[in-house]
Order: sequence, then C-alpha cells, then structure tokens
Amino acid sequence: MDVMVPMEYFGDVVEGLSYKKAVEKLEKLGYINGPMSKCMVVRNPAQAHSSISPARIVGVFPRSYGYCISAPSEFLKANGGDYDGDKYFLFSVSNKASSEASKLIYDLLLIWPAI
Repeated sequence: MDVMVPMEYFGDVVEGLSYKKAVEKLEKLGYINGPMSKCMVVRNPAQAHSSISPARIVGVFPRSYGYCISAPSEFLKANGGDYDGDKYFLFSVSNKASSEASKLIYDLLLIWPAI
C-alpha cells in the first residue's frame, strides 16, 4: 500500500528546506521509495490484525497541506474502517538511528512481508 505523508513527518531532516530540496534529500536518504520508506499503518479503533497494514512512503505533501496522510481508497476497506472518525497512525524508522525503538521497528519492517 502506497501512502503520502506531510513534510513535517520527517522533522529535522527537512527543516528549513524548500519543498523541492526536501523531496530530493528524502529520496537520496531512502525515505521516499527507498529502503527507509517501509512503514506500518495502524487503525484506531483496532479490531484485529486486519487493522495493521504494511505500507511504503511514496511522496510528501507540501507544508501548505497541513498534517494529513493519503492512502488509496482500498485501504479503508482492507482495514475494516468506516467514516465515523477512525484514526490512522503511521510508524516508521526514526531518523535518529541511535534510538532503540527505531532499531526494533526497523528489524520488524525487515521481516514484514514484501510490499
């Protein structure tokens, strides 16, 4: 499943950069369509394993779009979602590689089924 995320999702990595420069940097670092682009999307309220999906970050929104995540319409049906205020959370590898939690998430994403 391909998703797009807000530029602010990458925090310090893109701070002070124009949209074009930020996208170039994220692609070079592998956060877009690269090895670091794998992530997990979790729906709240979670019902079962179907509420968790592997995903891949394929693009970023400009800052003017605010804080939003975009996914294909099939995503809602696959996760058992509806239109009553479900929330989706995205988990990916941190840009702070020394973080123990980041290393754990990265290891989990390596064994996650290929997407």
